[in-house]
Amino acid sequence: MNYTIEITESRAMKLFTKKFGNDIDSRIEKFKEESKELFDAYDEYKEDPTIKNTEHLKDEMSDAYCVLKHLAYCFGLIHEELLNMGVDKVTKRELNPNYKRYEK
Repeated sequence: MNYTIEITESRAMKLFTKKFGNDIDSRIEKFKEESKELFDAYDEYKEDPTIKNTEHLKDEMSDAYCVLKHLAYCFGLIHEELLNMGVDKVTKRELNPNYKRYEK
């Protein structure tokens, strides 16, 4: 277990909660905004993969990741749990393509 990562994650989540609160609706709206900025930055990068556009894309990835991470934290999830959930889904869908596919 990497305690440095856990301490950094904890500090970041406390900072984000203090600065932005933990209202799910506002965090979802912020994630939508940051996701759009990420896709826009990717479009710029695809047209012209310069160092400037690469850095812009990385910056937008960071923004989207941090908002999504904070949103997950609002639901009591930590990074390791999210990764484990993702690995679980990918590996179990090898045997059952409908594993955790939710119908509306």
